[in-house]
Amino acid sequence: MIGGLLFARIDEPPDWSDGWTNERIAAVREALGSEPSLAVAVDVSGRAAGWEEIRRLTIALLEIGPGVVIDDWSDHPGADDVDEGRDPDGRRFFERHRP
Repeated sequence: MIGGLLFARIDEPPDWSDGWTNERIAAVREALGSEPSLAVAVDVSGRAAGWEEIRRLTIALLEIGPGVVIDDWSDHPGADDVDEGRDPDGRRFFERHRP
């Protein structure tokens, strides 16, 4: 648990059986250019929106090494979407609905 709001799990190698579609797996592989060596899955407690906590954690993880992010509401993996960036649908990372 991170800050009482985020519940994180690291899978090495990634556990594709946990709700991943073939399309999402292929998109992550294509964005990385290879098979990822690990995956970090984060759930947010229902007590808070969690946007700021997710943003800080994700930026810190992406600074450690190359990677991409993908959330439950998009099939577009990327790294630029996290901090003010927008995906091709005009949605920020971890933003449920298009603004």
